Amino acid sequence: MISLEKLARRDKWICHICDQRVERIEDASREHLNPRHLGGSKIDPRNIKLAHKWCNELKGKRYFSVEQDKGGWVIVDPNGNKSDPHLTYSKALEIAQELNEDKLYLDKRYK
Repeated sequence: MISLEKLARRDKWICHICDQRVERIEDASREHLNPRHLGGSKIDPRNIKLAHKWCNELKGKRYFSVEQDKGGWVIVDPNGNKSDPHLTYSKALEIAQELNEDKLYLDKRYK
């Protein structure tokens, strides 16, 4: 598994979820693009991005989910229906969070 220090340098200290700078290594975590509970690799560096701990925790608690699909990122509803695959990760996550009415995430994201 890639160390947090190497991951932070590779990803230029930018959180993959909110696109903001991760100021301290203590605030960093590994974001798995394909979640481990869905079979995603915990050691393949292509499946791991840098994220703030709090962004990663909030992302994991949402009801609508986000996943990569052909042509971009999609929003997956609780029934497994997928949106148009031409979204960026940030936009897809933003929409999913709004759908879930996750005020805590929105408060942090737009401060």
